[in-house]
Amino acid sequence: MHSPRSRALAALVGLLTLGACSSEPLEPGGVTGDASIRVSANVANTPIDLLVVTVSAQDFPFAAVFNLPVENGTASGTIHVPPGADRLFTVEAFDASGDVTHDGAATRDVERGQNPPLTIPLTPRSGQVPLTIVFGDYSVEVSPASAEIDLTGGTTVQLAVTVEDAQGAVVDAPDVRWATSNPARATVSSTGLVTAHLPGDVDIVATFNGIAGVTHVTIVGPVPDTYYADADADGFGDPAVSQSVPTGSPAPDGYVANAGDCDDTDNARHPDGTEIFNGFDDDCDGNIDEGIEVATYVDADDDGFGSATAPVQMVETQPGGFVAPPPGYVTSAGDCNDANAAIHPAALEVLGDGVDNDCDGIIA
Repeated sequence: MHSPRSRALAALVGLLTLGACSSEPLEPGGVTGDASIRVSANVANTPIDLLVVTVSAQDFPFAAVFNLPVENGTASGTIHVPPGADRLFTVEAFDASGDVTHDGAATRDVERGQNPPLTIPLTPRSGQVPLTIVFGDYSVEVSPASAEIDLTGGTTVQLAVTVEDAQGAVVDAPDVRWATSNPARATVSSTGLVTAHLPGDVDIVATFNGIAGVTHVTIVGPVPDTYYADADADGFGDPAVSQSVPTGSPAPDGYVANAGDCDDTDNARHPDGTEIFNGFDDDCDGNIDEGIEVATYVDADDDGFGSATAPVQMVETQPGGFVAPPPGYVTSAGDCNDANAAIHPAALEVLGDGVDNDCDGIIA
C-alpha cells in the first residue's frame, strides 16, 4: 500500500512529465499556437517549490500543462496557449514533498498577440498565506522577493526589478512605477529605494504596463528617530522633507528634530514666530494675520471713519486678518468732525464753504 505522500509525489511526477511533453501545445489540427503569455508569482516565505499551470478548453485534444519552478522566491515563465474562447487556466502550487499548498482557476478568452493581464487568486491549504498569480504580456519580478529591515542597523533597502516579455526577453530600462501599501510604515522612491519608518509588514509593488510585481518587506526593531530638513536654519524643519536614522543616532547635517516649519525658506516664519499684519502665516498655526492687536476708533456720526482724538479700543484680529470692531467703532481713523457725517477723509471738498470737508487740513 502506498502512503498519501508517495501518491502525491507520483501525481507530481505525472504532472512534470505531461508538462515536459506539452511545453509547445498544439491547436486542434496540429498547428503551433502563437499566443505567448508570461506568468509570474511571488511565493517568497512559502514552502512552494513548483507551480503547475494547466490550460484546457473544449476544442483542445488534450490539456496543456506547464511547470514553473521557484527561484529566489519567484515562479515565472512563458506559456504558449492556442487562441480561442473559454480557455480554463488552473494553477496548483506544490511543496517539495509533492503536496498541494494552493490552487485557483479562471476562464478567459485568448487572442493572438497581446492579451490583457489576468490575475488568479490562489486559495491556501491548511494555514498557508493567500497568493496571486499573474498572466500577461510581461512578467515583473522584484528582487529580493522578500526583505527585512532592522531599524537598529539601518532604515533602507534597495530593490531591483526585472521585466521580461512573453518570449522571456528582458526589457531594457523599463518605465516601472513603484508604490507602497503603507506609506506610514515605509515609503519607496522612483528608483526602488525603500525607506522604513515604523516596525511592521509592508508590500512594495512595481508596475509595468498593468502587470505588477511585489516584494514583502518586514521591518523590525525600535521606532527610528526622524529628523527634518531645516534649510533656513531657524531650528524648525520642513515636515515634507524628513530622514529617518537608527534610534539614538545623531541628526544628519542640516536636519533638526522639530518639524512644523510652514516656510523653510524664511527664518522669520516658524512655530515660535510672531504673527504680524503682513498676509503670511508667521507662527505656522495655519492661520494668517490672527491675534494681532489693532486699534478701533469711535464713529459717532456713522460715516465709516472714526475720530482720531477720541480714546481708541484695541481688538485682536481674527484668522485672515479680519477685524470685528465693537459696536460704534470702525478701523479707519482720520475723521476731523465726528459730529457731521458729511465730513470725513473720503468726502468731496466744497469750494467756498469755509469747511475742511475731506479732512486733509486744507479749506478750499
